[in-house]
Amino acid sequence: MRSASAAFIPMLVILLLSGCSASPVPTQTPEVIVTCTTEGCGITLSVALTGNVPDEYVLEASTPDGETMSVHCVGAEGVYPEGHFERTSYPMCADMGVDFIRFSPERLTITVKWSDQQASQAFEPVHHSEWPNGPACKPECRVGQISFPLPDN
Repeated sequence: MRSASAAFIPMLVILLLSGCSASPVPTQTPEVIVTCTTEGCGITLSVALTGNVPDEYVLEASTPDGETMSVHCVGAEGVYPEGHFERTSYPMCADMGVDFIRFSPERLTITVKWSDQQASQAFEPVHHSEWPNGPACKPECRVGQISFPLPDN
């Protein structure tokens, strides 16, 4: 005849082992949902004029492949021809310089004309990437900055 404890031990072992399993128990992981806004690339190149900046000037940017853009600035205000903002890329007058929208060449020449003077300089702007809608969202915008010192006259 078996003792009560002899019958209890196998039952205890079965009970303890029944909670163990060779296969992993599936767990639910939270789903990562990325929400992107629809903001596009804005200013992609900023030209800051330094030195003796005139109140009124025309700034022209030209690339080695012949693309040219220009803008007439009076202070921070622009004198824009009709249809100026309907183009894919365009310059805009800013405080002490010009901002370009969707224009980020590797090399360009900037010419500033005022009164009866002008100054030109070639640049290779350093660009960095920005993601206006978040790092996991498009578009990737290349943004560059140039500082153009005008001569003192």
